Amino acid sequence: MFSMSFIIGLSGALTPGPLLIVTINKSFEGGFRMGGTTVFGHLIIEGILIFVLCLGLGTVLDQDWLKTVIAIIGGLGLILLGGYTAYSAWKGKIRYPVNNLEGKGVGDETTVGNGANNEETNWRQRILNNSVVMGLTATASNPFYWVWWITIGAAIFQYAPTLAGITTSNPLFWMLGNYSSLFFQQGFDLGYLIIGSVALGWIFLAAGHFSSDIVWYTLISFMVAKGRVFLSQQKYKIIIIACGAALTILGAWFLVSPILG
Repeated sequence: MFSMSFIIGLSGALTPGPLLIVTINKSFEGGFRMGGTTVFGHLIIEGILIFVLCLGLGTVLDQDWLKTVIAIIGGLGLILLGGYTAYSAWKGKIRYPVNNLEGKGVGDETTVGNGANNEETNWRQRILNNSVVMGLTATASNPFYWVWWITIGAAIFQYAPTLAGITTSNPLFWMLGNYSSLFFQQGFDLGYLIIGSVALGWIFLAAGHFSSDIVWYTLISFMVAKGRVFLSQQKYKIIIIACGAALTILGAWFLVSPILG
């Protein structure tokens, strides 16, 4: 179950989208750690959504009109996010930390003493906090993400009991179930209780999916962070503006997609 969920989740993670753009953006700004913090914002949304689907609401949400509403709201969200990113880079509000790869911000060299340490600490906190929020926003604004979970994701989690039941033939748990009467007044099927439970099936599926996101986006962040040493301030500005423009274009496409059918 874990492997199956990992592969399916990786197929979704490999598809370029808003979260990939945001991860690249934040990794240029704050280093490879931004991959983990950005995907954490993504996993907050995903954890809540998985919980809702486990309650059986996936079939209720699978409606054409709801998909249209999601596309419109998500498209507007991506346009705002992309516009803000590009505008901030254009105005110099987002600057490339050229000092080193540890994340010292531009301007640290102009402050001395404890003030420099405080400024560096505050800068890092702002980057970390913002990357989580950006990851959450990029995920929530992606209509295809919601449609994927309402359709494919919901179907996967509906089969969790069946998938979990396949493993009840594990010899170890079969033996434990048979000998449980030695310790309890009434024996019970311990194999089904532990391995065949619906809840455990959900846990394995969720863990596999989460792992695929963490592995992929951390890898992307690491590669981007290693390459940023070759960037200048001007090149960085162009890259961030391009990321913002890509988000805006993607949002506009989401807006017109319901009209185009």
